Amino acid sequence: MSMILFRDPSNHILPPSENESLPEDFEVWRASLDGLNGQVLLNTLIEPENTALYLQSLPTEDLHYFIHKIGLEDSELILSQLSNQQIQEMLDMEIWQGDEINLKKVDEWLLAIMRANPEKVMERMLALDESTLMWIVKKNAYAYAVDDPDSFQPPDFEYIVTPDHTLCIVFPRSENQDLPVKLFLDQFFKDYADVCINLLLSASVSLNINLLEEAYQERMHRMNLKGYVDYYDAIEIFNPVDIEEVDQYLRPTRIASEVPPSRRWLTQVIRTEERLDRAFIELEGEEALMIVEALGYLCNLVFSADQIPFWDHKAQEKTLHLVRSCLTLALEMINGNQVDPQTDATTLRTIHINVLFKLGYGKITESVSETRSVASRLRLGQDRAGALLELPVLKSWADSFLQKHPTLTDQKLIQTLAECDLVHKTSQSIAQIALFAKDRPIHVGIGPYLFTRFFKSHFQLKNPDLPLPPDAKLLKKIYQFTMKDQSLTAEFQEKFNRFWLDQQTNDAADISKLSPMLLLKAWEEAFASLTEDSLDPKYLGLLWIDILDEIPAVIDHTKALKDQRSQWLSEEEEVEEEGEISVEEEIELFKQEALKFEDLSDDARFKIWLNEPDVELWNEREAMESIKRGVIHLFDEGKTEEKVDQKVETKVVKVEQLEQLEQLEKDEKDEKDKKDKKDKKDKKDKKDKKDKKDKKDKKDKKDKKD
Repeated sequence: MSMILFRDPSNHILPPSENESLPEDFEVWRASLDGLNGQVLLNTLIEPENTALYLQSLPTEDLHYFIHKIGLEDSELILSQLSNQQIQEMLDMEIWQGDEINLKKVDEWLLAIMRANPEKVMERMLALDESTLMWIVKKNAYAYAVDDPDSFQPPDFEYIVTPDHTLCIVFPRSENQDLPVKLFLDQFFKDYADVCINLLLSASVSLNINLLEEAYQERMHRMNLKGYVDYYDAIEIFNPVDIEEVDQYLRPTRIASEVPPSRRWLTQVIRTEERLDRAFIELEGEEALMIVEALGYLCNLVFSADQIPFWDHKAQEKTLHLVRSCLTLALEMINGNQVDPQTDATTLRTIHINVLFKLGYGKITESVSETRSVASRLRLGQDRAGALLELPVLKSWADSFLQKHPTLTDQKLIQTLAECDLVHKTSQSIAQIALFAKDRPIHVGIGPYLFTRFFKSHFQLKNPDLPLPPDAKLLKKIYQFTMKDQSLTAEFQEKFNRFWLDQQTNDAADISKLSPMLLLKAWEEAFASLTEDSLDPKYLGLLWIDILDEIPAVIDHTKALKDQRSQWLSEEEEVEEEGEISVEEEIELFKQEALKFEDLSDDARFKIWLNEPDVELWNEREAMESIKRGVIHLFDEGKTEEKVDQKVETKVVKVEQLEQLEQLEKDEKDEKDKKDKKDKKDKKDKKDKKDKKDKKDKKDKKDKKD
């Protein structure tokens, strides 16, 4: 049973060696490695006289950890002394990301293995499973038979032809990334030419997906024997359990009769939270070892379920923090807040640690379930909580709730029932706010929409679903109503709370107390630094305001640009045969016209290419809001915002990208012409070759007859 990826600097457990030939000081030397780094660690590892015996007696997990502390480039002396099995096990941990092989990692490790011991490259690679070896060979080389040496056409890449001129081996990769594979094939061909040729030809015709699937299955079989779990099996660890059903699950038992071979102790789990630490102290002997094994296996499950690479130590540390938080929370759920360590230790003895983790993790995900239920309403583009952009406090909470493993706003993990209660109430408030603003236009944030609705209602303004006019007197009136001495006025708080409660149902009353409080806090933070004389509509993010000053100029520029584009297209159709207007000239004219936009302010400056001359000008009000948010939307008449992406063919791009587009089309055409030319030549060569063969066969037949 393999343990995890962090070592304990103290000597909690020193498993006895199973190899009787080891010297007496092996365990002392092994313990001395803890806490060392860099050159000191390297010197200590290679210090014993029989270095290979010592290093090959260490678990691969420990060696993998040490190599990362030293650095792969400086670990060649260590790699040269390891067994082929240890090399394979380290590649199992290094080159895989999920169910895919990372070619960059393969290159790094094969180069290090080659530098460490060039004469053993063939031996090391042949020790890999067949599918992994074939995948590596296929990525670096391929081979094909040479039917007629006289008419052989050299490939475009580096290649060699076998001495008998029957096989061409091609190396399509650049630079020196394929040196280890070249060295391997060279050694392999010299010793086992027929087997090497068979390997090359088999790899060349095999499908990548088949090789990957077989290699992954082989790797997971080896990893399962060491205690690591396949992702598709491990993902079940995040399924919650009911606290009423924890007694129905199997009790913890020893995983194996022998001591785990690795000294990895879960330092990041045990030596942190006082409650968990005190509970572990109460465990002794066989029961302590039983819990340690179960804890190690649990962390392996979570690592695999999160698809964390073995070399990503920062991600592993975060996962270990998650494990300890869920276990601490589960102990509080079962035993309460104030309890003696013996009670918690009894819980660890009687309830399987996987069940405790599921219980704690389920409580955390339950606390944020309301926010996750409105995730689609909070998303804006690639930002999962972009609709709360003008409400930074709420956005910070929503971002924390919507990530894979929910946390508090400072990325601190949730590990007490009090924190769960706070998270649950905040999550409910975010969901309620999002649902209240469900009718907002897609380009308007939740905060500006809600406050604008309130002020339109309070000041009895018309059209509650439209933005506020940029009236300086109105803005000043809003400021005087809401702020006094850089704090919220009592009247504003009272009226806003009443407005909010009037919108809610009775069963939402408790949530409604927190929701307006969070919104009011956001308003106070946004307006505390402003004065009556500094109310520029462009910088009042929590209000939905029309921007009128620049809209006429924007529309005039766009109309002129559209008309010019239509004129160019019309002229181009008339004189297309004469070739008086080239694509390059059209692009240059378009650039000159677009420069007019540079006279606009930052809010309205944009460059836009209309790929169709008959696109209708967009609605002026929508354009105002779009410019304010940095995006220009084009709308066909009668089309809704939700369908605009599907119904309106519009490209909003930098003008410079037109040149790239034209170049791309030219390159594609050149590539197609080149391919057609090559196909034509290949077809002709094939025909000539067939004619030559037919002529030769006819001559042979005639000679034979004579």
